[in-house]
Amino acid sequence: PAAAVASLGCVSDTRTGFIASNHPPGAMARMTLLLAAAAVLIGSAVALSAPAGYRATPAGFVRSECVHSVPSGSHLQERPDHLHVTLPTGEERRLPLCDRSDGRPAFLSDAEAARLTGEAVPASAGGPLPPDYDGWLEYTAFKDSSAHGFDTFLGDFSVPDAPAADPQILYLFTGLQNIDWIPKVDPEPSTPFDIIQPVLQYPGDFGNYWSVKSWYVTLNAGAVESNEVQVNQGDAIFGNMTRSGPQSWFVGSTSVATGKSTTITATHPRLATQPWAYTTLECYGCQDCSTYPTQPSKFTKMSITQGGKPVAVEWEANPKPAQDRKCHESIQIISGAEVTIGFQ
Repeated sequence: PAAAVASLGCVSDTRTGFIASNHPPGAMARMTLLLAAAAVLIGSAVALSAPAGYRATPAGFVRSECVHSVPSGSHLQERPDHLHVTLPTGEERRLPLCDRSDGRPAFLSDAEAARLTGEAVPASAGGPLPPDYDGWLEYTAFKDSSAHGFDTFLGDFSVPDAPAADPQILYLFTGLQNIDWIPKVDPEPSTPFDIIQPVLQYPGDFGNYWSVKSWYVTLNAGAVESNEVQVNQGDAIFGNMTRSGPQSWFVGSTSVATGKSTTITATHPRLATQPWAYTTLECYGCQDCSTYPTQPSKFTKMSITQGGKPVAVEWEANPKPAQDRKCHESIQIISGAEVTIGFQ
């Protein structure tokens, strides 16, 4: 069941600065409350159609009870026995870590998803993806060659038209990871994993529209999303991933047209280095061309810095390429600052 949750809106100060919240509680979000009282500001998100007990997220299928929603402006700190959340009001909450003691994985590989749904088990990871694959269908990857990791990853990505038919969920995003792990392709990580990402999704939580959220996904703490901000076709999303401390990152998703933002910050020793950068089209339930936009999404004005200096980015297209095509998906690397993802 869905329940009401208060959230905070935000306004962007500058393209390179942090984003401060300035709106009182009041927006509705589609999620199940972690705590019983309706006034509580943190909840577990409603599961989408997926293998039983799992929800589709921008990091693949994650155990439903390990997916949480928090108000924009929240700070997340992963601790040994819980995920500590500081709300924009200063109030503090505890979220349970993702308990895997029952043997169920936190993330599903294609083989695990097939076993749970009774479908044919696809080919093992490492080569071309199986014909029934969904997940990261088009993407670019870039690895930092030093041992220091990046300090910022900034850039815009455009909001295309709405698909004629609804996919289960379609994501477009930029992201930073600590290891090169691709959801559903690779088995559950055997080493600690995280991704931070500003994410554009369709449909939104309440209907057929585009919206943005900021995400922090880990193996132990599960997946955490900020509340959504609705955006429109033709808008651009400014994705802002900026190091805010030696082990902390700010993640912001801002509508360039309206200035409205949704943000989180996260702290953990694992975040000291985030050496893998991505631009990605990810979809679950995209059946054919009708479940895609007709217009491309253009990733522009992208920049990555390290030690205060710009990094010369050389993207690689689809290092683990999808074998199946739902339509005529394509990716065009124009430069380190510009990538276009096409659908038709």
